[in-house]
Amino acid sequence: MTSDPQQPARPLPRGVRRVLVAVAVAAVAHTMVVALWILPDNLVTEQVSGRWLDAYIEPFFEQSWSVFAPIPKRGTIDLEVRGRDGDGWTSPWVSLTAPERDQIRYSLAPSRSALLTQTLAGSLNGAYGALSDDQRDVVSQHDTARTLRKALLAADGEPAAARRYLRTDGVLEQLASVAAQTLWDGKATQVELRTVRRQVVEYGTAQDGRRTVTFRPVRYGWRNVVPVPQPDRGVLQDHLARVGVRP
Repeated sequence: MTSDPQQPARPLPRGVRRVLVAVAVAAVAHTMVVALWILPDNLVTEQVSGRWLDAYIEPFFEQSWSVFAPIPKRGTIDLEVRGRDGDGWTSPWVSLTAPERDQIRYSLAPSRSALLTQTLAGSLNGAYGALSDDQRDVVSQHDTARTLRKALLAADGEPAAARRYLRTDGVLEQLASVAAQTLWDGKATQVELRTVRRQVVEYGTAQDGRRTVTFRPVRYGWRNVVPVPQPDRGVLQDHLARVGVRP
């Protein structure tokens, strides 16, 4: 027995229709938010952007208007860490980014997880650059997240810029603490992060055979090593071990 070709198709169950509508609405809303984020600064973005938009986009959906007109990468921002104890010992600077770069070299489609410290270094450098001079002075004067938050929000400058920096600082405090425990077997009681930016020299302008220019490193002050709970500690330890970070 064959089915009647004129028989109308059975409608989708109500639950399936609701799920499809919800997915469609979420996709449209996400697309609109990302589009708003990547637009160049204008009156509209100044009115509607803020803490909620930053919290949604960063760090997983961060984009730039340049994705529509990509250009070759012309520089890097490295994240480096060092530790010290209370007896006068201070370690050398150790790059957390260089091993990542070695892992993904010649890879056409590296995973986002392989770019963890590169992404965080760019976010930290950008958030710090948006602070006022008074706010930047505060950053290097506090060794705990609690005192830093209170002082930074009270400093003269944009509160939105302070909140953006504090969100990035919270993630990096955990990363630096796990890195210290991994690199120096718990010897370090304090850690310091810095970002080092290197820019490729334009063709025909290189002097003395140099191909890159290293800008002055930006240091973010000493912070106490903090305990990092699971599962965050395990994720960070696995990443450092996978890319081969060594003292």
